[in-house]
Amino acid sequence: MRLQFKQQKFQADAAKAILDVFVGQPYLTPTYMMDRGINYQQNLTDDEDFMGWRNEPAVPELTDKVMLERLKEFHPLLTLPP
Repeated sequence: MRLQFKQQKFQADAAKAILDVFVGQPYLTPTYMMDRGINYQQNLTDDEDFMGWRNEPAVPELTDKVMLERLKEFHPLLTLPP
């Protein structure tokens, strides 16, 4: 059995709406080395096995208030917790 997926406009619109919340955040792919632990034994694939990726902190311009206002553009009932 082979799965076939359709491109559906409402899914693309939802993905774009979420991405629009983060407009202004630079696209970076920072990497770091994960802790190998105390029982580490080196093998040939270590450089790949212990490489990780992380999210960059939001730029100062992307405050909670700014992101909430952008979220409200497609869901007006959203509010920040007290």
